[in-house]
Amino acid sequence: MTVTFKKIAAFKVRPVNNGTKKSDRNRYCGPAVLSIMSGITTGDASRLIRSIFTQVHAVKGTSDHQIKTAFKHLGIDMSRVSYRGAGLTASDSPTLARWLKNTTSERTAGRVFLVSAGHHWQIITGRRYICGIVKELISIRDKRVKRRARVRDVYELTPIAADGKIRIPFIEQPKSRKSPDCYRRVRKLIADNPDVGLSYDIEYGYETNYWVNSSLDQLIYKLVEDSSHPARHDAEANNDGRFCHYWDEVEDCMIKLVEFYKKWGRFLGEAT
Repeated sequence: MTVTFKKIAAFKVRPVNNGTKKSDRNRYCGPAVLSIMSGITTGDASRLIRSIFTQVHAVKGTSDHQIKTAFKHLGIDMSRVSYRGAGLTASDSPTLARWLKNTTSERTAGRVFLVSAGHHWQIITGRRYICGIVKELISIRDKRVKRRARVRDVYELTPIAADGKIRIPFIEQPKSRKSPDCYRRVRKLIADNPDVGLSYDIEYGYETNYWVNSSLDQLIYKLVEDSSHPARHDAEANNDGRFCHYWDEVEDCMIKLVEFYKKWGRFLGEAT
């Protein structure tokens, strides 16, 4: 399979990119370190995490696994360093100041370390420091560095590709969930997929509700009753959830029906 990327970029430490719009920005340190190493906005870094871990709806605190996986999607390897400071045991949690003092010889030019200290992700390269709070490269002696924070883990970041560069993937921008925008996309789904026969009924009353219809209904009903059919599971998923309260729910329901048709539409003849 050929994978395409938005761009290929140098492996280097950059200032935090919060973009120019509110949607470009995430205030938390996980997206910040992804931005620092790739140049993408913290908002895109948050969207990258959510696209990988679909159960995450708002990126705030981030686990080691989430950050490591996101870095991998950017072409960066995140490997745990076996030491947290010369002469320390694995059970020690030195202060950041002590770790810096004991690793002077390891922190050579070009090596990049991701440090988890004080419940905060931060990047250190040589004698320079940056995180989502300071947003720019500063000296490790700067008073903004929380030198008394306890170091929990240290990782080294290196490029995965042989050319020493990183890969920026295409990161899908979020769709507006406002009713007028969802309604326009619903109308487009209906127009663009005539074979699926999408439509909706509106029920007015104390509150407005919607019922989604499709020309696939007869096929779906039949497949739900056929326990041996390979499409039964997907048919059951599309047999429920047709009663909607909002236009974004109508859109989601129709998208699933279109996907069902693309996957199982060849069985339409069985519904006659």
